[in-house]
Amino acid sequence: MRDNIAAVVEAGGTFSNHPHGFRTALAYGAWAADKLLPNVLTFTPGTVALWDPWHNSQNGKGITEDIASNIIKMVVNQNFSSGLNPEPHLDHFPYLFPPPPAS
Repeated sequence: MRDNIAAVVEAGGTFSNHPHGFRTALAYGAWAADKLLPNVLTFTPGTVALWDPWHNSQNGKGITEDIASNIIKMVVNQNFSSGLNPEPHLDHFPYLFPPPPAS
């Protein structure tokens, strides 16, 4: 993963972009790979779940988070949004509305 991310930021010339700029593409790739792997989410009970390593927040995953945008930001070292909008959800478990009736 480190080498692939390094190749992306080298090709795009973004490895030195702030706020996560590094002197070399390989150094940025190592930092981003360390943030993204291992693929284990930790959560501190009693706090708000949010996984956004771009802003140094790695505390579980919120129900409405656009995880693809968070990963892509890390891979290209640029702010990015997929433009996806979260669907409405309930404020209690299982959070999802029942599916519509079959027609």
